[in-house]
Amino acid sequence: MRTHGTLIKWDEARGFGFVRSAHGDAEVFVHIAEFPRDGVRPRLGELISFDLEQDAEGRPRAVRVMRPGRAPARHARHAAADTPRRSVFGRVLAV
Repeated sequence: MRTHGTLIKWDEARGFGFVRSAHGDAEVFVHIAEFPRDGVRPRLGELISFDLEQDAEGRPRAVRVMRPGRAPARHARHAAADTPRRSVFGRVLAV
């Protein structure tokens, strides 16, 4: 379910924080890997949109974070799967 909320807590050293959903007062966990790889670090008070999923223990967590008004970017967690593999045979050597 796609929703939006505000980043209310962020621990830069540990790479995670909490979002307060616009649809409730619950704090939802969010990890840095769920943010777009756009070079912009998460900021307190930032409005974001995200999908809600449950972790292994049934707690809600924010995934696939997007920043309103910005083009979608790849997420760190999914980037490796999207990167094409290059072989040595595909390279051209200039002499």
